[in-house]
Amino acid sequence: MFQVYRAADAIAEKHGYSDLSARIIGLLGSVAAETGDELVQASGSYVRGEIFFSSGELTTGRMMLERAAERIQDRDSDSAAATYGALHMRAAVMAARAGHAALATAHIDEATQIALRVNEGIHLGTAFGAASVRIHRLSLAVELGDFGAALRSATGWQPPTNLPAERRSHFYIDLGRAYYAAGRTERALDALHTAHCVAPEHICAHPHVREMIEQMHIAGPGIHSTALSALQHAMR
Repeated sequence: MFQVYRAADAIAEKHGYSDLSARIIGLLGSVAAETGDELVQASGSYVRGEIFFSSGELTTGRMMLERAAERIQDRDSDSAAATYGALHMRAAVMAARAGHAALATAHIDEATQIALRVNEGIHLGTAFGAASVRIHRLSLAVELGDFGAALRSATGWQPPTNLPAERRSHFYIDLGRAYYAAGRTERALDALHTAHCVAPEHICAHPHVREMIEQMHIAGPGIHSTALSALQHAMR
């Protein structure tokens, strides 16, 4: 039942139904508590983080994730380690979005150390491992406005195909954001096209993608107009 609610929340959240998403997360939390399983409850906290991203209460959300991580004995099992690492991974993004670079770095470094002990995979519904952490490092650099670092971190690397499509598409979305912020619109479009090929449903509903496309369209015609039109057509 926990996983059913989690799947329902993913659909609601990605289509922008934030009130419905929050209601589903409340039900998910109740089911998690009924299990008495600390790891399931921690996974519920990970999902609950979406509410704080939506509301902008990033410090409160980060602290909630930190408390959930503190309750986990990460050496008990691979699932425990992965859940602990995923909480720190999400806390890192919250810290970065709030502009707290040192906190973001501390959280992602903790997740990196955990990923050394865990094979990349789906753990209680969340992808975690070394590749997932690397993708989140790119996200942190973009959120902190360090686009040079973002582009350097992506150089010569692609997410492995055994990662879930949504997680892989996140890499290309954030790569596109970094290229666009650096004034490299053609490369940004290339990254977004790749993201669309990997996970078209995710891209079509992603607010950052829609924002970039709108900004490119407003900027007027240019050498990238054909590629932009093709992407706009693909997302209809």
